[in-house]
Amino acid sequence: MSLVEQLARLCKDHKSVQTSFIGPLSKVVGLSLKQRLVFPNPLLLGLLLIAMILLSQGSLADVLAVNVGNYASADGKVQVNCELVGAGPLRYPPKARRFRYTGQVIVGFSVAEDGSVSGAHIVDAEPPGIFERSALSHIRTWKYNPPKHDGENVQVDDVFVRLVFQPDR
Repeated sequence: MSLVEQLARLCKDHKSVQTSFIGPLSKVVGLSLKQRLVFPNPLLLGLLLIAMILLSQGSLADVLAVNVGNYASADGKVQVNCELVGAGPLRYPPKARRFRYTGQVIVGFSVAEDGSVSGAHIVDAEPPGIFERSALSHIRTWKYNPPKHDGENVQVDDVFVRLVFQPDR
């Protein structure tokens, strides 16, 4: 006996028991005008479970973002992709949250041979003096795959990132 049938049997004396469908993804059981239970489609639950297993194994979502920087090789400057694989939380300053300030900060830095961030510095901030400390703290938590050029790990300079601060995010 299905769950819908069990609920209908439990509520058989209730006059407004009805079963209806809202699209192919969910099933709604009407208990009354004020009470409704929504049951997800079993096929959708199975697909979500498979996606969660694949993501937990790290096969699909290892790289969070890709930034580009410069490497000074013997042939001159070469652009190298840097793959971001980890980042700490972005802390919104309490004073800025209280006054609902919005803004952005552009941070420049280098990615060391081991994938850590080094030499982080503020390039521009709007408004000045509000978000810089949070932006630098956040950037220093980032971890990259070691950048490679011609098969060997290299230090990549001139990487720039814009961080946007909004109180509702």
